[in-house]
This record gives sequence, C-alpha cells and structure tokens, in this order.
Amino acid sequence: MHTFLVMTNLFLFVFIGFFTNILIWPMKKLKPALQIHISNTTVRWAFWRSLFLAGAKKTVIGEKNIPDEPCLFVSNHRSNFDILLIHTSTRHDLGFISKKEMNKIPFLNIQMRNIGCVFLDRDDIKSGLKTINDAAENIKNGVSMCVFPEGHRSKKPNMEMGEFKAGALKAAEKANCPIVPVAVIDSDTLMEQTGKFKIVSGKAKVIFGEPIYVNQLDRQEKRKLAERVENEIKQMIEEYR
Repeated sequence: MHTFLVMTNLFLFVFIGFFTNILIWPMKKLKPALQIHISNTTVRWAFWRSLFLAGAKKTVIGEKNIPDEPCLFVSNHRSNFDILLIHTSTRHDLGFISKKEMNKIPFLNIQMRNIGCVFLDRDDIKSGLKTINDAAENIKNGVSMCVFPEGHRSKKPNMEMGEFKAGALKAAEKANCPIVPVAVIDSDTLMEQTGKFKIVSGKAKVIFGEPIYVNQLDRQEKRKLAERVENEIKQMIEEYR
C-alpha cells in the first residue's frame, strides 16, 4: 500500500508540475531566483507528502549547523529516499549534483533543472568540469547544492560507505562556500532492504555536521579536504546509527 500511495503521489506531482512549469517559465529570465524558490517549495511539499505516505519517521540532528548562506551538502548514499530526506530537512533552496542518466527522464528532468540540479557525466572530463562549474555558479547565485560522492547507492553491510570520489567537492572551492557533511542513516530500511521494489514504513536519521569553511583552509588542508569530509561522515554514522 505504501508503494502505491508514494508512486501515485509522485506521478501526480510530475503531472501537475508540467503545467506549473509552463506558468513559471517566464520567471527563468526575469526573476530566476524566485522561479527556483517556487520550484523548491513545490518539490519540498511533494517530498514531505511522499515521506508521510511511505510511513517514514524522520529524525533530524544538527540543524543548527546549517549556515544561513548557500553551501555544499556532502552526504553518504544508501537509498532513493536520501534525496527526499535531505531536501525536507533544510530550509535552503537545494539542487543536487545528479548522474547524467536522470537528465533523460521526461518531465522529471525539467523539474530537476528548475530547482537547480545539474547532471554529471563521470566518464567525460570536460563535461564533468562544466557541471562542477555550473554547480558553483548555482551556489554563488543563492542555491545550495547537495552531492553524493560515492556516485551510487552503497549496498555494503553495516552502513559502510562506497568509494568516495572527491571531484564534486571542487564546487565548494570554486564558489568559496561552506561544506556541510551529512550522514543519512537507515534510509534503506524504507525500500532497498526489502530486496524488491517495495516501500515499507521505517525510521531514518539525517545528521548535519559542523560546516567546514573552505576560505579558512590553507593549501595543505584543502588537499586533504575530501578525506576530512569522508571521515566526518563516517564518524557521524558510527555515533548515531
């Protein structure tokens, strides 16, 4: 039942969003910040409703660590629900650095671009650099970004993370913005642990670590930035799981 309700809600959201996009299209050039804010508000409402229909009970820890200014959220990745959980846990307008395949899904790709998402091709260096630059520009223009450096959902046991790819963190250096480490715990209990496409009720935690201000780091500290962020996420998982 949870699966049917969530999928119906998301389908209606994409369908209604198609007509909403037509109405706000003129804002893209006239008032782009307002267009992104309206799109984020709409998406956040749809995500809240999906979590409710899924029977997901969310605990958020460390909200006070989120800066008022735009930032780069860096999170581990266990579930398709991670995006919903993180987006509904911050007041920021929030786009995601997503894999290129998401840009091929009709209607959904438009809604993703409207909230500030960019699409990363890890196999094309030139295209990847442009995506990172686009993410940095979004941050400079007031839209926070979120990235999952593992690239794919980790299926390893005991909340173990996959390989941490540091390239996307360059967006924070280019935008000179804070990095906020994020640990999402037990989100895979909502679907992935069932072993099939089935959504079940469950509990998940979203933990925001203390921000790392890139402009306060020296050259040596910047070289070890990815390792530092990865270790902080692992420590939060270990502490709160």
